[in-house]
Amino acid sequence: MKRLLAFAVAMFALLPLADARDIVDLAGRHVTVPDRVARVVLGEGRMLIALGILRPENPLEGVVGMMGEYPLLDPAGFALWQKHFPAIDSIPLVGKASGDTFNAEAAIALKPDLAIFGLAGHGPSPKAEALVERLEAAGVAVIFVDFFHDPLADTTKSVRLLGEVFGHADRADAFAKAYDAALAAVDARVAKTSARPLVFLENRVGLGADCCATVGNAVIGNLVERAGGRNLGTGLIPGNSGLIGLEYLLSHQPDIYVGTAIGNPLTRASQPARIQAGPASRRRMRRPASAAA
Repeated sequence: MKRLLAFAVAMFALLPLADARDIVDLAGRHVTVPDRVARVVLGEGRMLIALGILRPENPLEGVVGMMGEYPLLDPAGFALWQKHFPAIDSIPLVGKASGDTFNAEAAIALKPDLAIFGLAGHGPSPKAEALVERLEAAGVAVIFVDFFHDPLADTTKSVRLLGEVFGHADRADAFAKAYDAALAAVDARVAKTSARPLVFLENRVGLGADCCATVGNAVIGNLVERAGGRNLGTGLIPGNSGLIGLEYLLSHQPDIYVGTAIGNPLTRASQPARIQAGPASRRRMRRPASAAA
């Protein structure tokens, strides 16, 4: 009887899981995920925005943990989530604003079915192989999406992947079609002009007084190029982001200055003196670095 029972258990273990399926994530990894994902840990808090596309009525559903970069890097944006979805304050944080702060032990203790990480950004990346292996050994499926490194190429792919994982392929498809239509409209307008203004995009305006954080030919730098501009940081910044000195800006003044303002108009309201016209303006910037120049 014991042999028969052991044989039955062994045969059952060889059967494919009926409640799981295989997907390919943005890192090209083949991952087995549950058919129904009930508990999720986010490798960046701002991934909630993507979940809001798929589940606008309750983006927080099933989110049992997330990184803590959102309130640190965009407190004004996070405040909007607190206003409309107060339960966000009860979600445990499993790290701060960099991948090396991700607490695997704390994440595993939350018993998630799935962890969603980014190819690049403020959370674990595909380079965190030991972390991924540890999570998978604990029964947590890990997938990678990308809204940071190459948003033009990967945004719709990532939303479609999440739509497949969470059973909202129809909403993901609707978003992707709207995104592609908007991009086509931009391409059509750019094709009608030969003007290619030089653009300086100052990143994370409001987080510090130093000058000047920007992006290279990645992140939102390629959005500038696609929109018909010439991103000043392209060719100067070797990675995703970096600093350009004020002296360089004064000697290579752009035609257009864009400040990201941390992505939220509330930042402008709370820090009106910090967000100024760019180096191309006739007015002097009021930051200490520029005043010294």
